[in-house]
Amino acid sequence: MKDLTATDTVTVKSDVAAWSVPALLAAAALTTGWLMVGGTHIDLRVPLVYSGDTLLVLSWIKRAMENPWIFHSTLMGAPFGASLYDYPIPDSGSILALKLLGILSGSAGVAFNVYYLAGFPLNAISAYFVSRKFSLSRSFSFACGFIYAVLPFHFLRIPHLFYTWYFVAPIFVWYAYKIYSNDISFSPRELRASAILGHAFVLLALSCFGVYYSAFGVLIFFIAGVARYTYTGSIKSTCACLVAIAIMLFGVLANTAPNIIYRATHEVDQEALDRGIAGSEEHGLKIAQLLLPRPQHRLPAFAKLNGTY
Repeated sequence: MKDLTATDTVTVKSDVAAWSVPALLAAAALTTGWLMVGGTHIDLRVPLVYSGDTLLVLSWIKRAMENPWIFHSTLMGAPFGASLYDYPIPDSGSILALKLLGILSGSAGVAFNVYYLAGFPLNAISAYFVSRKFSLSRSFSFACGFIYAVLPFHFLRIPHLFYTWYFVAPIFVWYAYKIYSNDISFSPRELRASAILGHAFVLLALSCFGVYYSAFGVLIFFIAGVARYTYTGSIKSTCACLVAIAIMLFGVLANTAPNIIYRATHEVDQEALDRGIAGSEEHGLKIAQLLLPRPQHRLPAFAKLNGTY
């Protein structure tokens, strides 16, 4: 057998590092997240929380497990069953993942907890590879991925389960950079059809993980397009931005199409989702929230400052 040359040895080490570092990151993020939400005290069959929208999400998981999708169930709203067409839920990616987890485990509680815990490695790996795309070192990318995975947001949003899969945000940032740097095109003259379809498929898939993240993607694509136009002075240079935004909007529209069709053929249920006036104060994003420490901060002085506000 021929001995490995120095170049071959370096290549092998590089290949090992290319997969071992993200694998180690995924394990570290999952272990840390698991420990921080209870560790050995966690019973996967029991949902981590029952507050907020948890019971609603658990009902969606059960509906997805027992029916083709979540829109109708005969086991709720007796004697006629319960429909969800008045309540748009543009999160088909998360619902599909929860449906599969629920079917495989046979438990909505297990599906809920596993989905949440899976968010730690998923978010970490996404941030890691995007950091690497920006030519950051493996160690720095490891740190970025780990910090991103264990953000306070991840723990504050357990009741809003779908938000905890925020792996899409770094990918949107990467696509925005590609738009600005003119490194992506949807023109058949510049790319093969397979490459164009690949980009379109990725953006469509990302649009299935919540309207909030899709809105974030559209916003930074728009900013990238404006920046590109400012740099080049050519309207033509914004084509990639406009196409990417159109794909995202189409994805959100496709997710809500059953709700739109239902509302077009039925009367609107005015009580399906009634937000009170206080909701603007309770749920609205304010500048103070961007400047103050987070609620229930680990440092008592910071927690007190937020609590005082």
